[in-house]
Amino acid sequence: IKGVDELIKNLRLPDKFVSFLSHIEIANWLIGKGFTIEEFEPKIKLNLREYHPDLLVKYKDHQFSCEIKTLYSSATELIKGHLNKKIRDILLLENQISNPKIHIHLEFLPRFWKEISLEKINPPTPLPPEVKSKLNSYAREIIKSMQGISKESLPSTRNIKGLKVIFLKSREGRLFEITHESASVENDLERGMQKISKVIGKQLSPDYPAIVGVKIFSLESTFTKDRDLAVEVIQNEFLKNSRKYKHVIGLMLFLRSYPVLYERRFIENPNTKFKTSLAFIKSKL
Repeated sequence: IKGVDELIKNLRLPDKFVSFLSHIEIANWLIGKGFTIEEFEPKIKLNLREYHPDLLVKYKDHQFSCEIKTLYSSATELIKGHLNKKIRDILLLENQISNPKIHIHLEFLPRFWKEISLEKINPPTPLPPEVKSKLNSYAREIIKSMQGISKESLPSTRNIKGLKVIFLKSREGRLFEITHESASVENDLERGMQKISKVIGKQLSPDYPAIVGVKIFSLESTFTKDRDLAVEVIQNEFLKNSRKYKHVIGLMLFLRSYPVLYERRFIENPNTKFKTSLAFIKSKL
């Protein structure tokens, strides 16, 4: 396919590698639906302007451009996820997870982020070894502070280098759980859609039918919630900025949560000016 060689050249860069995988996965899905990928990162000249979508896609007489974005957890979510997992791993290793009926709630204070060196973390690259080491130390301190806590002493609070740890009684029917302050999934989605809206005008011609492909990595435990939230955020974006998305037929949402959960769906833009193209795409996707 024309243009694929240029994509391969960028595979050594971590952020480009993740983007490349999304390009290939979405292109492969479209091919499976009967579409033809004419070119990767084509140059489309219309009305004295040049546009650079990620894909040029065709099905018989129907042709449209496609812009692809990969959304992944923010640096703060990577840190919270690693700490959560490490606490559970230590408890399982020490055979304590079924013992205490304790609910651990974590609140992250400014000192914590300074201790962790948040500025060194650059998703989607993995957490640096020194950051993982610090988080593992926090996890051990949390487990250590659990020792000697009785049901009668709950709730109980500890402050570990900027990490506020609140021990509570587990909710009914639960032996053990870890929670933390988080409205970040929605924030990450909205932040991702803002990034997409910024490139819409630059990469996709307003006179050419277009589709946006979005791949989202989600935490498995919140897969269903994240999926429904993603659909809601995208639909709201289409409604709030209808003029900006007039040439966009819809959005292909790829939601992945390792190791097993996976979903693809097409979310139509009801305000697109390319109604015929929308009807055709819906019949195929």
